[in-house]
Amino acid sequence: RRGARLQPVAGRAVGRGARLQPVAGLARPRAGIGFCTCVAPPTIRCRTARGMSLRARLLTVLVSLTALGLVVAGIATYASLRSFLIDRVDRTVTGSAQAIERVLERGRPGPAGLDAIGEANPGIYVGSVDADGTVRWAAIGTRPGETPLPQPNLSARQAAAAAGGRHPFTVAAVTGGTRFRVKLEPLGSGQLLIVAAPLDEVDDTLHQLLLVEIV
Repeated sequence: RRGARLQPVAGRAVGRGARLQPVAGLARPRAGIGFCTCVAPPTIRCRTARGMSLRARLLTVLVSLTALGLVVAGIATYASLRSFLIDRVDRTVTGSAQAIERVLERGRPGPAGLDAIGEANPGIYVGSVDADGTVRWAAIGTRPGETPLPQPNLSARQAAAAAGGRHPFTVAAVTGGTRFRVKLEPLGSGQLLIVAAPLDEVDDTLHQLLLVEIV
């Protein structure tokens, strides 16, 4: 029984290494949770293993839920901002392609006219796909102090596959890590107009957001 008192064996002195036995009439303590099973003087109590306190458990759950909520919010913010920024570039490249297509349909300029249009629209690439599949790029316009971006890596096969699509698509640059959103518009005589806008500002903004969320 819990709390049983121990006494020395009759006729023997109590000393170091002395054996103790329970007092007659008292039940021997049983091993189990909450019971002391060691042989020691009554002034020494054995500690039983205990789990985490309720407060510690609640704190652990609260911290875990908070961390999970921050991760979910960060992912949602990143995805929402990415969609918004790319949609803005898509509207720009689509509007530019439609405006240039109307100019070309009215004037039917040659390669020199396409170069003039490209130089008049700094920051975007203007080109065409001929009926035989040849991809041509006009000279890109630049603002003072800017370095021209590398050309989009658009093949004739990619252009033919995307010719019937209504939405812009993404291609990489021939060199470096620049990406472009490309919009195609039919011109007639089997030709296609190409307008490509870079995604550098979008990628830089998303990269900064990702660093802020990680920190």
